[in-house]
Amino acid sequence: MTDPLVPLDVDLRDFGFMPLDVLRLRDSDLAALATGEEFKAAVLLWCVAWHQVPAASLPNDDRLLARFSGAGHTWKKVKAEALRGFVECSDGRLYHATIAEKALESWQAKLKQRERTKAATAAREAKRRGAEVPRDVERNVERDEQRDVERDVVQGTVKGQGQGQGQGQGQGQGIEGTTVPSGAADAVAPAVAARVALVARFKAEGIHPGSTALLDQLVAAGVTWDEIEPLLPQARGSRNALAYIAAAVNGQRERAASTVIAPKPAAAAATIVANPDVAATAARLRAEEQRAIAKPPAAVLALRSRGATGDAS
Repeated sequence: MTDPLVPLDVDLRDFGFMPLDVLRLRDSDLAALATGEEFKAAVLLWCVAWHQVPAASLPNDDRLLARFSGAGHTWKKVKAEALRGFVECSDGRLYHATIAEKALESWQAKLKQRERTKAATAAREAKRRGAEVPRDVERNVERDEQRDVERDVVQGTVKGQGQGQGQGQGQGQGIEGTTVPSGAADAVAPAVAARVALVARFKAEGIHPGSTALLDQLVAAGVTWDEIEPLLPQARGSRNALAYIAAAVNGQRERAASTVIAPKPAAAAATIVANPDVAATAARLRAEEQRAIAKPPAAVLALRSRGATGDAS
């Protein structure tokens, strides 16, 4: 019996996209011979196999396959075509050769990304300790990080969800999967550049900006590094660094606006778009400040200082 077509540790459950070779599918026997129900069942099984461990495999159990395929009680009727291309291997599971091929490509990309991340982390740590980092290593790390960020913006992906799964994601996707019209390039470019610069500065400070939405909101609100930098010590220790920074900046801007008599609307700083994490952090800061009103002035001043630079975690 054939050995498994992929190593047993190949895990692509954090890959939201599965590459689709459209020419091979279009010209396949499945496309030519299967009924609509058989074709539907086959495609659903491919999707399930992509997120099984090992990837590209299925359990050889008709009860599970009936459920995975959506065929239910009609499974026996569609089984032959739905499992076209799958073979049973020595571990007792069913493997699809084409999906296995794509899974191995994605797995290698994932391992390479993991190595890049490891190298970047080591370089930052060495730089923080004052150790000299070879210029070629530092240059490679900077180039890889900027390339990853730019790819995230263009493809609508989020780091931490398995970079390297960029194959087969389609063309022309923008942030959060929205389509960027070709004529909008001039308008999008400055925002992308600002986001790339902000990500690079966060990473240099040892903060991994995992939230794409919050990054976009910080850029859109025109938040400057002068506003962010004093907040970094406490942000590093908070549960969500970006949410803490956004809430603290909002608080600073609200307090600044309240001290101005009849401020002009155009002069008011933008408020960062509402976000559950930001709102919760800001509410907690406001509640603590209200409870401190009755305390001695020194305590109130200390709490107001904490609202600008303190820990919201």
